[in-house]
Amino acid sequence: MNLLTNFGLYILSLVILLLLYPLGIIYQLTKFIIKLDFNGMSLYFRHLALANDQVGATVLYNTIDWTVSSYTYILHLQNNIYASSFMIFIDTMAKLLGDDANHCMISYHSELAQHLKGGV
Repeated sequence: MNLLTNFGLYILSLVILLLLYPLGIIYQLTKFIIKLDFNGMSLYFRHLALANDQVGATVLYNTIDWTVSSYTYILHLQNNIYASSFMIFIDTMAKLLGDDANHCMISYHSELAQHLKGGV
């Protein structure tokens, strides 16, 4: 595909995202509240976080199917000093939110296992 086609697809995806994201969230949360399914709601928020994280990795690192955390760990393994500093920040924030202190490393190994199985 050429540049114009890909840019057009990007603009279309943004329009769809801006329209459907709020509607989808309202719909899903309403469904979980009606069913009193707070475990399902918790999992839904995790899925949203992972999806947003993958978008962030695409924007930040120009990569697909990796999260910011896992790709930052990949760059850390390549001795990228900026990634290593960013990884410390991410791990610290994750720990403050109640996640593992080695969030980036754990994220990398989890996603690597998914890639090796042929899915993400």
